[in-house]
Amino acid sequence: MSKLPLGKSVPMPAAYDPSVLFAIPRSAARQHTTGLPDKFDGHDIWNLYEVSWLNPAGRPEVRRARVVYSAASANIVESKSLKLYIGSFIMGRFDSDEQVRETIRRDLAEILHTPSIDVRLYSFADPFDVQPIDAGELIDDQPIAIDTYTYNPRLLETEACGGESVSVASNLLKTNCPITGQPDWGTVRISYRAKQRLRNASLLKYIVSFRDHAGYHEACCEQIFADLFTTLDPEQLIVKCHFTRRGGIDIAPCRFFGCTPDGDYDARYWRQ
Repeated sequence: MSKLPLGKSVPMPAAYDPSVLFAIPRSAARQHTTGLPDKFDGHDIWNLYEVSWLNPAGRPEVRRARVVYSAASANIVESKSLKLYIGSFIMGRFDSDEQVRETIRRDLAEILHTPSIDVRLYSFADPFDVQPIDAGELIDDQPIAIDTYTYNPRLLETEACGGESVSVASNLLKTNCPITGQPDWGTVRISYRAKQRLRNASLLKYIVSFRDHAGYHEACCEQIFADLFTTLDPEQLIVKCHFTRRGGIDIAPCRFFGCTPDGDYDARYWRQ
């Protein structure tokens, strides 16, 4: 990890340079994540807001990019290295959107060790919607006292239910970058079907217990997913963590058990 650019002063590349991309093995985080189901599915969504290059006439083009890749990939990409990589396009000349898109897809597929990667480019004319959260799903305004800010899955409590589907959300997820200690803020959406249901007060306390926790976005999402799976023994479980933008990039890890991933790659919430 000595070559990790995060937390270091690293100059922006002067020209297109895929060598600045840095891969982090998923296994490094998963060996510390207890309770993951033997079989689950998922993907990581990266929205890039600072994509620019020069067209053949030398005129700058600007786009927004969306990258989606499978949670089964061997690696994740380190966020600062991705920022440096996207910055290396700034003075490069490319013939078309398609050439840029395919270049990004090829370079990321090589370091992620997965063919399952999708890259889309968007212009100002493309729609960009922020999704509301139904007040009936939001669990944040409960009149409870909270005093635990260190990760603690023992806070989770359940009660019997009739096996109905449950969907809840919270805007109070906050974690820390494991390298720099900078805060990462997120909205978490949870859906499940089980013979018991989580008590919302306990779930909120559990989410807030990540407030002093250090971990990459993907690892934090998988730990929440694993803890809920262990607690609920569900027929179906979906956990989506939509982290806010930092360095021109926002990240949304999504994990699924007992169902097919929904392909809803464009969901964004108010702080994104």
